[in-house]
Amino acid sequence: MNLSRTGAQNPNFFDLQAVASHEIDQALGIGGSGSMIGNASLGFPTGPVGSMDLFRYSGNGVRSYTTSTSATAYFSIDGGKTNLTNFNQAGGGSDYGDWLGGSTPQVQDAFGTPGVNINLGVNELTALDVVGYNLVAVPEPGSGALLVGGLIAIGILRCRRKVSEQGVWALR
Repeated sequence: MNLSRTGAQNPNFFDLQAVASHEIDQALGIGGSGSMIGNASLGFPTGPVGSMDLFRYSGNGVRSYTTSTSATAYFSIDGGKTNLTNFNQAGGGSDYGDWLGGSTPQVQDAFGTPGVNINLGVNELTALDVVGYNLVAVPEPGSGALLVGGLIAIGILRCRRKVSEQGVWALR
């Protein structure tokens, strides 16, 4: 495992950041268990469906719930019109919710690429977005509110102290 992205990288080792990102994505509901395809309970669209199964297509308007290794299933957010990336159909213990992989390695590929530093890409970010995560960077609301609240409290305390000293309301 390449533990750092600086300095010499062992071309036979996997990038720790990419591996951690892959596993965190799975915990958040994309890749891996994001698809229930392949579990004994599915195989038919009447069983439980994972979050990514809702975006799994084999054609325009055609959802794919098969575990066949000869099938092509892909990630689409427009009802199957656009293939964003293919899902893994390898089976044999690999995750059906992961990407198939291709010429450009992605974090959510079913099989990692040693010696390559991979960052979250557009497909992973899109998947996180469609399963419910807001990817817009929003400042923590507590920080600003805490600052404003603190300034108001200081002002009130200063006014009260002045009132108790002089017996009247006065601002400094």
